[in-house]
Amino acid sequence: MKKNTIEIIDNSKPHKDIDPFEKYDIDIGLMKDMFEAYFIEKKMLNISENINKSSLNFLHLEWATSTNKKDCGVYLMRHMETYVGKKGSKWDIGFSARSVKIPQILRGRYCYTMISSIYNNQRSPMLQLAHDWMEANMEKLLELNNKYKKLFSCRKK
Repeated sequence: MKKNTIEIIDNSKPHKDIDPFEKYDIDIGLMKDMFEAYFIEKKMLNISENINKSSLNFLHLEWATSTNKKDCGVYLMRHMETYVGKKGSKWDIGFSARSVKIPQILRGRYCYTMISSIYNNQRSPMLQLAHDWMEANMEKLLELNNKYKKLFSCRKK
């Protein structure tokens, strides 16, 4: 950590009338304590001391949403892919709170990555299930493929 600030990144919009930190109650302090304890255990005392001295900062996200509760994992993965310390309008995750198609595409990409990972103990049976389903539903897949080809060919270039 270059500066003594821990940044809280959450795609859920906090309620207008309350401090964003109230949403988390004691959890943030507990998490900070656990990180500090971990680095003490690993004999990385300079990092644990830095964490101890760090202030907390709740980042305001332009794409925060109060309605989309199902894509928290997609937002989390996208935040981890794109966050490099930029804030506000300087930080671009590639879609807005109103986006529907991009989170769906990312959801599929992240699912595939997890399922097909060599670290997934269930990789082979899951890939076999997907293969079997695709063979059994080839007509549906072709219909979907044609539907999306038409949809994307109508877009402005």
